[in-house]
Amino acid sequence: MHPSRGSNKPKSPVDSTCNTKYQSTIKKNFYEPQAFCRFYDAFPRGGGSPIPGVTAEDVMDGCACYDHEQSVTSRSGKTRHHTTQQQQPTAAQSANDSTSETTSSNSIDASVTGAIATGSVIATTATTVADTPSPSGSCGLPAPTALNYKNAPNHDGNEYHAVFTSDFFGYSDTLIGGSTVTQTQYPGTIEPEMALYSCAGLAALAQNATDRPYMSLYLINGLAGPQWFCEMLDPVAGHPYGWEDLGEKYIECAFGYQETVFTEV
Repeated sequence: MHPSRGSNKPKSPVDSTCNTKYQSTIKKNFYEPQAFCRFYDAFPRGGGSPIPGVTAEDVMDGCACYDHEQSVTSRSGKTRHHTTQQQQPTAAQSANDSTSETTSSNSIDASVTGAIATGSVIATTATTVADTPSPSGSCGLPAPTALNYKNAPNHDGNEYHAVFTSDFFGYSDTLIGGSTVTQTQYPGTIEPEMALYSCAGLAALAQNATDRPYMSLYLINGLAGPQWFCEMLDPVAGHPYGWEDLGEKYIECAFGYQETVFTEV
């Protein structure tokens, strides 16, 4: 398991104890609870839970029950592990990815998304991503190659110009590496691009001036419906980033962005 920054080290799956109450709660919220737990336990997730009213620690205790079951039952099959890479369309996608478009300047409405992002969004080039591999089509959107903020607020009271550059896009994948600094969730009804910009704004607000954080955003679909899951990860811990394909349809899409610019304005 990877350490979290500072003394607030989140509970890891290794420290968790099976609690059938929370295992039952997970079953009630996800079509594929074991698949969800593999995703959630992939690396420490501090301070947030995708299940309302249940803490991250409780979720891990529920997931620990599946770990116990798996310890007495041999698992078959392997997952594909690959390093972080620039977004590359598949052959099937390439046939559909023949257009590109530019998003217009706008600003994030924090009251709509529940995020803290309030900086102005500068026009940025976007590449159309085919929606064929996505079960619900929710990921078929112009995926921005850069999330570009001007006058982004930061916790130190200053404003910055922040740019997050697209590093990965895939289906059924989860990020491996880094340590979670902050995370939040948005309703699945929010437009994908709004969720992306809001997630980047949250990362810009939480980071230190010397950081170059990694931002990941997932659309997960459980019994309660789709939900966006946003995380900002700290690279200071020195763990390399990589993506693992869990082969689970409930993770409808996964985005990865690395911050490449962060300067005070």
